[in-house]
Amino acid sequence: MLEKVIENWTSRLDYIQASRGSPMPEIIFKIARKPHRPVKAGTPAGGAEAVTLRDTYLALIRPIIEYGFPVYYCASAASLEKLEKIQLGAARIITGLRRSFPKEIVLFEADLQPLHLRSKNILTNYFNKLSSYGHHNKTSLYFKNWHNNQRLKRNSPFSYAEHLQLPSSLIEPHSLKSCLSPSEGLPRVHFHFNMSAPVTKQDLIPAHLRQLALESINEIPCDAIKIYTDGSRLDERAGSVIYIENSGQNFYFCHRNPDFSSVFKSELTAIKLGLEAIINESDYGELWILSDSRSSLQHLHNWTQVGDKTSISILQNVKLISKHHDVHFQWIPSHVDIFGNEQAGRLAKEGCSLLTTSSPSITYSEHQSKISRQLSKEWKSPPSHHWYAARKPGSFLDLNCDRASKTAISRLASGHTKSLSFFEGRKTFKFCSKCKVQQASAEHILDCLGLSREDLYDSPLLVIDFLRVNNLMDLV
Repeated sequence: MLEKVIENWTSRLDYIQASRGSPMPEIIFKIARKPHRPVKAGTPAGGAEAVTLRDTYLALIRPIIEYGFPVYYCASAASLEKLEKIQLGAARIITGLRRSFPKEIVLFEADLQPLHLRSKNILTNYFNKLSSYGHHNKTSLYFKNWHNNQRLKRNSPFSYAEHLQLPSSLIEPHSLKSCLSPSEGLPRVHFHFNMSAPVTKQDLIPAHLRQLALESINEIPCDAIKIYTDGSRLDERAGSVIYIENSGQNFYFCHRNPDFSSVFKSELTAIKLGLEAIINESDYGELWILSDSRSSLQHLHNWTQVGDKTSISILQNVKLISKHHDVHFQWIPSHVDIFGNEQAGRLAKEGCSLLTTSSPSITYSEHQSKISRQLSKEWKSPPSHHWYAARKPGSFLDLNCDRASKTAISRLASGHTKSLSFFEGRKTFKFCSKCKVQQASAEHILDCLGLSREDLYDSPLLVIDFLRVNNLMDLV
């Protein structure tokens, strides 16, 4: 399938082997040494489906290109351009588009994000995560104290990180050490990940889940404080809320979190706010935190591995409260008409619209999500072209038709058909075999069939049928 292509690619990746100090995966050489038929860009590769070719490239080739990225980024611009050419060649084989096609369209049709965008994403993730470890990590400490006048190769990862203003000042520190002593632990803190019976939301109908949840809630002592917590996110905004029931008195508190905060962090923030709200109270029996986020409770239960700022604050407050009261973390299902949970869920969405009152710091993973979203938005913007008007990357890969038909649609969409050639710098086409009057450009073929450019995107299978009935597939 990709034997010839991989054989060519292996010769271009020789310098990668030297950088890694170890041979490429043996499977690549096994595939490359197998008997093969010649495969050229712009022609179907052994009859394989486009999606199969793309998956093969993503599984076998691109991981090798991106492996050890901080090392490869020191390479010269010419070497980095070779990597881009490797991916562009793969995109041409996947889509069947010829070399005359603009490379932006070829990558967009193959849904292969340019390597420089992916590299920026990887670099941002690498250095933000590294910097979040603070002085506990020697590499992180070296990076923070590094200056550009040190004797390192030009365009080194550190230089590029400085150019991108990394690490971000918004990244909150992540501790590598437990905030609690393992010998002491949390003896009066209890985690309940199930109700009266081990269940999941997929196992039972909402009415049964509600009944089990109410049974667990009704068993809570009357003199206990119950705190319902919830977190929510709307687009870039996030909010948290606590709903407290204490001796027949109910009150709530909404809180706006930093933009791009995850729902997971919003859930933890809600628990933190709940503990801070009652930490000075003493006239109660037990404390029950009721959350519909099982992952948040499991995260806190594994307290020896906790390192984020919000969770550390939670554990420290829990340790203080547990000296005088038993603390229970209880998971309850969401959206099953539990009054306290429904109130918290409704108010959490209101919290997203409040003004930001807290620190704008976010975790490195949330910052990375923000960067990935921005780069994805940049990538999904169609290339600027007078004829090409695809709405999303790889729009024709999932069509329910054969590979030749997908290639024909992609060629029509880009305006570069099989019959295209260049004479004295101008585009020329063979004459249309239907009308035998005008050159068979993509625009003329559609016009001759009584179709429009919009039909390529709205009804591509209909366009294929018209091409086959009128024997125009050879021109495309």
